Amino acid sequence: MNSLVFNTTAEELRASIYGYNQDTGLLELVQLNADGEMLVSGDLELSGSVTIGNPLLTVQLAGNQFASDSQTLEDVTAVGVALEATDISQLRTATMFVDNTGTTPITATLQLSPDGTTYFDDPNYTDVTIDGETSAIMVVGIFAQFAQIQYDPGVSATFTVYYNGQA
Repeated sequence: MNSLVFNTTAEELRASIYGYNQDTGLLELVQLNADGEMLVSGDLELSGSVTIGNPLLTVQLAGNQFASDSQTLEDVTAVGVALEATDISQLRTATMFVDNTGTTPITATLQLSPDGTTYFDDPNYTDVTIDGETSAIMVVGIFAQFAQIQYDPGVSATFTVYYNGQA
């Protein structure tokens, strides 16, 4: 009997909602928990922005976005900045690499900024000396919005600065 059509008492109205299961080709009952929230199990494919309001929900993300950039500087003789104002705000992890392909040492400092204008030296990577034909890795370990590498070649130097990040 159709309760919705023939029942005149609101408290006794009941309805069932079914959803089509693409994997099995069957209609299945949509279930709710005691708080009236829909129960979901199995794998979900989502795209775009997703808001999760349940602090007890375990989410496993497959695949991550990757960001990278590089800048090669040749015969540099003055203090400067490489990969200026690189936005790292949407990343979970980021790393800067300095590859000194020349023969003279250079000094490099990882700088971080909350606004892209005011920069602070990362105390873990301040004035790092990178000998000729060697490299250095600088992991961004302090939360910030922007990162860049300040360099001092001392004399003429050639090097490449790389940036990799994962969202």
